[in-house]
Amino acid sequence: MGAVVMSCVTTIRYLVCLNGVPMESFQPSRGLCQGDPLSPYLFLFVADALSSILQKDVQDNVIEELKISRHAPGISHLLFADGALLFSELMLSKQAELETSYQYLKGARARS
Repeated sequence: MGAVVMSCVTTIRYLVCLNGVPMESFQPSRGLCQGDPLSPYLFLFVADALSSILQKDVQDNVIEELKISRHAPGISHLLFADGALLFSELMLSKQAELETSYQYLKGARARS
């Protein structure tokens, strides 16, 4: 997935007009920058991946959702633009599996 996103970012060419005169086009080499129109979409891709991994961890009983009552729906996470809150009763025996999920996401971020 990271390669697909990087190819979308690095295959684009930008053209800047200076005083109404088009300058030579250029290609970005450092990925997305703040304010780039693709930034919100990239955030959504990553947030969706994190949410999917956390849902899988709930299904695999790696983490247990927080419930305010026995019959209430559970909640495992809330995602925000600048962070995430995880809600869980973490069993020490499952800690390594959760860390593996985290390291997978961290590695995906480093590769993109």
